[in-house]
Amino acid sequence: MRKSSNRTENSNRTTVIRIFDMKHFKFILIALISLPFISCGCTKGDSDLDYGEGYVYIAQALSSGGLNNVLTVPSGWGTDTWNFRLEDETVKVFLSVVRSGKLEVEKGFTVDVTAVPDEAQASIDGGVVENAVLLSGEEYSFPSTVTVPDGEDYGTFYLEVPYTVVLNPDYAGKNLVAAVSISNPTAYTLSETNTSVVVAINVDGISSHINNNQ
Repeated sequence: MRKSSNRTENSNRTTVIRIFDMKHFKFILIALISLPFISCGCTKGDSDLDYGEGYVYIAQALSSGGLNNVLTVPSGWGTDTWNFRLEDETVKVFLSVVRSGKLEVEKGFTVDVTAVPDEAQASIDGGVVENAVLLSGEEYSFPSTVTVPDGEDYGTFYLEVPYTVVLNPDYAGKNLVAAVSISNPTAYTLSETNTSVVVAINVDGISSHINNNQ
């Protein structure tokens, strides 16, 4: 009788332990499932957080993949991807001022744009751009400032060279070289690199586009 009683007591204890363990497991499971929802409800989502620093640079300075800061014109695989446009008897080379980072508040800013002929000449002297001619300041133009509006992370502008310069017989077969840089952003931080770009216009290449456009 005692053995039977002991077996009954042990069975009852096992049943109680199992019931307790199941209740304990369910409590832990509910707590774990609820935790992500509680966390998400109390903090910003990743998509709302700032990411990266706001550095300002010229996008086309990276067109060579980091080898140098030379932008070769013409380049592209069609009218939608060309890095220039032909308008008003002028070759207009696309350039862009960009602010890096993903920021919740995207404040507009303005930069100064200046010519850097010494850098253009250095790219010729160093053999980075071969068979080249340095353009004089009278042979090309660009805006003195570029503004990126509120809510945007980039703004575009043109370096413009008239057809009369590009089609000058003295420049046939040459690369026409000019360089510009940006400075003094009114917001954010000027990048330590990629703030200048050397534009190299291949006369023969661009002339074929001009002839096809006329």
